[in-house]
Amino acid sequence: MLIKSDLSQLESKLYDLTNEVIATTENLELYDMEYVKGSKTLRVYVCNKETKNAVIEDCVEVDRAFTPFVEEADWIPDDFVLEVSSPGVYRNLKTKEHFDAALNENIQVRLKPGQAKKYNSKKTLGGVLEEFNNDKLKISNDDGEMEIAFEDIAKANLDPDTFEGV
Repeated sequence: MLIKSDLSQLESKLYDLTNEVIATTENLELYDMEYVKGSKTLRVYVCNKETKNAVIEDCVEVDRAFTPFVEEADWIPDDFVLEVSSPGVYRNLKTKEHFDAALNENIQVRLKPGQAKKYNSKKTLGGVLEEFNNDKLKISNDDGEMEIAFEDIAKANLDPDTFEGV
């Protein structure tokens, strides 16, 4: 389940290709990917299955693993740009697996336009992720506990810093 699951045909093909490339690496997994249409840039976020992070050598391994696949695929734009990175400490949370891994962690949630009135007129909420299911998540902060409907979320990410102003 993705917050934003409307992939174009090209993005869907790139997603499949990325999973195929990652499968050739040892002990790495795809955390996330995004295709920036205007710049024809594919950003791939990988992490080690055990540490849930990536070091530069992991990124280089994935970058090099892409070469034969890109050379063989005639549907990839000529001026295609590949960026491989760790998901970072402020990593986006998009899938059920992302939220499950973030349980008991500090997160920040940005609401979709028009949803703030449901949550004390705040467009951005933050706190410790206490629970997550397919319909809602529960966060706690200095103001108490709050349930947020999954459908109201525009974007969510880890926020390892103490969230201020909630």
